[in-house]
Amino acid sequence: MLLAAGMLQLEFNSDARVFFGENNPERLALEVLEATYTPNRNLVFVIAVPSGDIFNPRDLTALAEITEAAWQIPHTLRIDSITNFVHSYASGDELIIEPLFNPHAPDLVAESERVRRIALAEPELLNRLLSTDGTVTAINVVMFKSGDQRAVVKQIAAVARELKQQWQARYPWLEFRLSGGVMADMTFAEASQRDMVKLVPIMGLLTFIALLVGLNSLVATGATILVIVAAAGAALGFAGWVGMVLNGATTGAPISIMVLGMASCVHIVLTWMQQGASGESVHNALLTSMKLNSSPIIVTNVTTAIGFLCLNFSASPPLRDLGNIVAFGVIYGMILHLSVLPALISYIPATRLPRIRFNGAFLMRLADFVIDYRKALLSVFVVAVILSGFGVSRIVLDDDYIRYFGDSFEFRRDTEFVEQRLSGLNALQFSVPSGRPGGIFEPTYLAQLDAFSDWLKAQPNVVYVSSITSLLKRLNRNMHGDNEDYHRIAPTPEHNAQYLLLYELSLPEGYDLNSSIDVSRSQTVVTAIMHHVSSRDIRLLGLAAEQWLRDHTPALYAPATGLSVVFAYVSERNIKSMIWGTSLALVLISAILLVVLRSVKFGLISLLPNLIPAWLAFGVWGFVMVNVNLASSVVTAMTLGIVVDDTVHVLMKYLRARRLEGLAPPAAIRKVFHNVGFAIVLTSVALIAGFLVLASSDFAINQHVGLLCAITIMAALFADLVLLPPLLLIVDKVKQ
Repeated sequence: MLLAAGMLQLEFNSDARVFFGENNPERLALEVLEATYTPNRNLVFVIAVPSGDIFNPRDLTALAEITEAAWQIPHTLRIDSITNFVHSYASGDELIIEPLFNPHAPDLVAESERVRRIALAEPELLNRLLSTDGTVTAINVVMFKSGDQRAVVKQIAAVARELKQQWQARYPWLEFRLSGGVMADMTFAEASQRDMVKLVPIMGLLTFIALLVGLNSLVATGATILVIVAAAGAALGFAGWVGMVLNGATTGAPISIMVLGMASCVHIVLTWMQQGASGESVHNALLTSMKLNSSPIIVTNVTTAIGFLCLNFSASPPLRDLGNIVAFGVIYGMILHLSVLPALISYIPATRLPRIRFNGAFLMRLADFVIDYRKALLSVFVVAVILSGFGVSRIVLDDDYIRYFGDSFEFRRDTEFVEQRLSGLNALQFSVPSGRPGGIFEPTYLAQLDAFSDWLKAQPNVVYVSSITSLLKRLNRNMHGDNEDYHRIAPTPEHNAQYLLLYELSLPEGYDLNSSIDVSRSQTVVTAIMHHVSSRDIRLLGLAAEQWLRDHTPALYAPATGLSVVFAYVSERNIKSMIWGTSLALVLISAILLVVLRSVKFGLISLLPNLIPAWLAFGVWGFVMVNVNLASSVVTAMTLGIVVDDTVHVLMKYLRARRLEGLAPPAAIRKVFHNVGFAIVLTSVALIAGFLVLASSDFAINQHVGLLCAITIMAALFADLVLLPPLLLIVDKVKQ
């Protein structure tokens, strides 16, 4: 109870950046960018018209009213829309800088046509705040950082959703959608809470049904559920006490703890029932069950904990937290399995000892089949391993954080609408240095910057490029009576500096250029927005852009950064770090098995049914799904400890039959199938069902973990019952 009380301390982290480690190079580059320029956390209201375009008095007036009303949103720094777009033009000898749309113009029809003509030709608006056909527009609300970001995000999202409802009621002919970084963060938190509220109860019900059917005892089922729920509660309490914060990845921890704990409980209860069915008293049957299962349970839980603890090598903090929570729950659960569970079931009267419904005839036929066709079965596994290699070669790393969320999330639907109708959502940013304070006004620097911007615009899937050169060329044209011949960079740094200063002095209150130019005027940001791209596309464009800068303007070299860039590399970095974690898990687990089995030969044999399942799972995934995300990088380490469980039970029961009972290998195999076959099948089915519950999550991290683990455990079930026995029969030949 004391441990479980820690759950009251738990909070949900809504920050998408929680998936990046403190020393992640891409994250550090992003933080440097944000420290140099005004932060650009944003909220985007997307507005679409059912027919025609937005350029009519009714729609533009509504858009102007909505733009003004958006200032009600707390922590707002600035608001950008087509109606308040800072438009500059020449009027005689004067430079006029004013909002693009004047809702008080005497002739709103003419004003709307003027706005249409300017907006549809303005590169700073198209594919960012306005679709090329004029049917969709956006209001971009830029937020400033303040206070507790979790509370701030929740507050902003609540106000934004309320305003959206109000506007939808007031302007029913318009279609409103919500997107942006703030809504992404809010959806991360909601995904965590949804999985905790939805999946854990489903898992509990599924566990109850599986145990009741398999154990044929309400009391034994209740005792098992009590123990595994206590372990999960204690682990979450532990997380709360040590200051962990829940997120989309860690919400899968209680489900993992429950399904893993159920496996140990089932072995104890089924052996107790088998011994009772053979004529032993309830008390003696329980003692025998504990004697036979204590060592395997300790070994399997320790190896499972090792597998999860090796997630600490992960480059992603949520996956490290997941590993630590589950490892704690597994070890704490092991203590309960060996102490509390026997105490609870010992109260079942002898006259009510449950009987096993499963008579084992099928398993004995399977044992005979495995013995008779051992060479053919080994050949099948060899072919499966080879074919899986082709599947693995098809796998592509893809961490589009927007597609972490399923279609049931409004944010996903709204954001895909934005991608299809308005603009892209993946931005690459380059903080391009000039080399000295004030250097950004040098014509040579600006010409090189403009060439880089033009190169970016020509790249596939790039729909918008933002650069200070666009503004400076426009201002130079304005200062020459809007003569198109002067739509170019001014010839001297003094002219460029003066034009920009004049522009800044004319901006409305709250507006500045600090989001794209640093204070010392020594560097500026170039932003490229892509749509309909994968993480691989983002990585390739970033690398190509960096190479272009090295080749053409080495003094202006800048690495690609941005939230999309960090996500694009997160799986790759995590896989590199998890190579060490998985290797350590393999070494430690192998060492434990060598000691427990007291045989190098059998210890080495045990590696095959423990390693092959994950390989087969990724092979199947490569043929069926292709794309994997951050979760895939830790599945091997996670499942390595899990699949060892059944291997340990098979090998320890086999060696007991060989060494203590003197049975020949075929007879020992039949003994294994008789004693632990049903328990292995039941626990594997329960584990598969449990991870399939996790796979039903609409959050892709949990979905991929659940599905990959389920496939791996299914492959492990076949490996332990169909691959391992033939291996034992071939290797463990009786000496004549």
